[in-house]
Amino acid sequence: LLSTSSAPICDPASGFRLDLTLGADDRLYGLGDVTRDRLQKRGDEARMVLQNVTSYVPIPFLMSTAGWAIFLNTTWFHWADLGATDPARLTFHARRGDLDFFLIAGASLPLLLDRYTEITGRPTLLPLWAYSLTYVSDDRDVRARDVLYEAREFRREATPCDVVGLEPMWMERNYDMTIDKQWSTERFHEPEWLPHQSPGGFTAALANMGFKLSLWLCCDYDVTEHEERQLNLSSLSEDDSQPTDPSRYDEDIIRDPHFLPVRFDNITRPGVPWFDHLRKFVDAGASAFKMDGSNQVCFHPDRKWFNGMSDEEMHNLYPVLLAKQMALGFRDHTARRPMIYTAAGYAGVQQFAATWAGDTGGGEKPLVSLLNLGLSGHSNTSCDLQVWTLPGLHFGFLQPWSQILCWHQYNQPWFLPTDIYAAYKFYARLRYRLLPYLYSAAHVAARMGLPVLRAMPLVAPDDPACADLLTQYMLGDALLTSAFTDRIVLPAGRWIDYWTGAEYEGPLDFTPEIPADRGGPLFVRAGAIIPTAPDMDFVGQVPMDVLGLEIFPSASGAFTLYEDDGTTFAYLDGRVATTEISCKVGEREATITIGPRMGEYDGMPATRTFNVSIHSPQPPTEVSLPFTYDPSTKRLTLTAPCPATIHLTWR
Repeated sequence: LLSTSSAPICDPASGFRLDLTLGADDRLYGLGDVTRDRLQKRGDEARMVLQNVTSYVPIPFLMSTAGWAIFLNTTWFHWADLGATDPARLTFHARRGDLDFFLIAGASLPLLLDRYTEITGRPTLLPLWAYSLTYVSDDRDVRARDVLYEAREFRREATPCDVVGLEPMWMERNYDMTIDKQWSTERFHEPEWLPHQSPGGFTAALANMGFKLSLWLCCDYDVTEHEERQLNLSSLSEDDSQPTDPSRYDEDIIRDPHFLPVRFDNITRPGVPWFDHLRKFVDAGASAFKMDGSNQVCFHPDRKWFNGMSDEEMHNLYPVLLAKQMALGFRDHTARRPMIYTAAGYAGVQQFAATWAGDTGGGEKPLVSLLNLGLSGHSNTSCDLQVWTLPGLHFGFLQPWSQILCWHQYNQPWFLPTDIYAAYKFYARLRYRLLPYLYSAAHVAARMGLPVLRAMPLVAPDDPACADLLTQYMLGDALLTSAFTDRIVLPAGRWIDYWTGAEYEGPLDFTPEIPADRGGPLFVRAGAIIPTAPDMDFVGQVPMDVLGLEIFPSASGAFTLYEDDGTTFAYLDGRVATTEISCKVGEREATITIGPRMGEYDGMPATRTFNVSIHSPQPPTEVSLPFTYDPSTKRLTLTAPCPATIHLTWR
C-alpha cells in the first residue's frame, strides 16, 4: 500500500522526517482544521500547529483513496508536505521529537475512519438535548432578569430552543481564568437564602421553562499537573513548573495582539484539579460549558509545564487535556453526559468534547472546517448560526448541532425581518423534527467514527466531481444538501428534492429550483427512511411514544433507529434500543417492515406507534393499512404500530 522514498530520520534532539511515495491517483484527506480552502490535500502544505483562527483543530491524521491512512502520534509542532514540493512524495518532518506513527489499512475512507477512531477514541455521544439548539445571550452587562425574559420569549414565540448560554460577564471578574471565580454579585446575585437552583432561583427558573444552562469559560491553568499526579509521577517537583530561560524556546509565531503570550503561571494550585472549582456551578444548574479559544490558542514560549514539556510539545496537547478533564470531571460528579464544547483541539479531542468553528461566523469557511474535521475522525462540530440570511439559516440548522451567538449583537430571532423570521421558525422546527434521525447518526459516529456531517468523498469516493466539493455534504445517511450556493452535485443513483418532490437521476450537476423561503437545496436519497420527532419546544416536553417516519420508496432502503435515555452513560453498557426499519421495492409494489424494538433503557416508552408519511407520486391502488393520500403534496399517510408490515401496490 505504501513505501518510504528515503530512509526515515529519528532523533529526539533534532526531530524526525518521514518520506513516503504517493501513487499517481492518490487523493488525500484529513489533517483537521488546518485550511479552510480545500478538502483534497494532495499538492498542499500544512503546519501542524494550533493557531488562532487559521488552525483551530489540527489533527495529524491523513487518509488516502488508495486504501491507507497514517496517524502521527506526536504533539510536537511539525509540518506536512503533501506533494507540494515533489508531486510523488509525502513528507512529515519536525525539529524535535521521536518518529512515531500508525499505518492503517482499509478498503474505504469510512473504514479508515473506523480504525483511526478505534485508536484515538470514538466521538463522544452528547446528551440528546445538545443536538438541538443552543442560544448564547448578549454579553453587554447582561443580568439574570434579562436572560430569563429572553428565555421566556422563546417559549412565548413557540420557537424551539434547549440551551441558554452565558458569555464572560456571568463572572464577578470578567475573563476570570482562576479557580476563584464567582457569579457576578451585581448581575447574577445569589442571596444566601436563595441559591440559583432553589425554587425562585435563576437556574431553577430556566429549568422550569425547559432550558439547560451553559457557562462560558477560559483557561490557562496547568492541567498537566493533575495528569502527572494521576500517574503518580512523584519525581516531578514543584520547581519543575517554574518558568525557564525564554531564549530556549521560539518566539510567539502568531503575533496576534489579542492573544499575547502569557509568560508566567501564577494561577495553578498544586494538588487542585481544574474541574474541582466548577462543581459548585454544576450544582447550581450548569449542564454545559463553552471553552473559549482564549489562552488555549496562545503560545507560551518561555513556559515550562509541570509535566516537563516545553510549549512546542505541549501547545497542541493542551486543549485535549483540558477537554478530557472537563468531560471526566462532569461525568464523575454527576453520572451524566456533559456538553463540553471548545474552539481548540487536536487528535483525540473527539472523545471528550464538541467543537465550534471559533469566532469566525457561520459562512463558507466554517463549513469547510466542519467538512475537514469530519474527514479527520471528529463528528460533533458546529459554528455560529447566521440568523439574518436564508443561506445562513439553511446551513446553521443542518449541521450536527446548532448554536446562535449574540455576544454584542441583537441576533434574537424575533428581531429579524418578518420573512426571515418565518424561515427561521421553519428551519428550527425542521431541526427538532429531525432529532431522532440526527441522534441515530450520532450513535453511528460513536460506534465507528463516521461523522454526522459527511464530506462528499466519504459518500462518493470514486466520483471526481465530488473530490473537493466545499459547499456540499450529506447529513447522516439520507439527506444531501449544499450551502451558500444554488448548485448541487447528485452522485449516481436516484434522488428526491425534499422541497418540491421532484425526482432526479444522478450523476447530475445542476441548479435545482429552490423555494423563495428556503436557503438552499435539500435532497433525499431514494429509499431513505427518516424517523421524526413530534412537535416540541424543547427535548422532554412531550413523550416520544409516537414518532414519525418519512419514507421515499423510489428504491429499497433501510434505517436503524437508535434510542437511549439521552442523558447518562448507560448506553455504553448496552442500555440502548434499536428498531430496524426497511423498505423493499419491487416492480410496482413496496413492502415496509418496522421491526420490534430490541433492547431497553430506563424511561423507554411502553409502546411505540409510527405516523408514516410515504412519498408517492401516484396514489397506490392497494395498501394493507388504512391510509389517506394528498395529491397536492404527493404524500400517503397512515398510522402503524411497532412492529408492523405495510404492503403497497401501484397498478
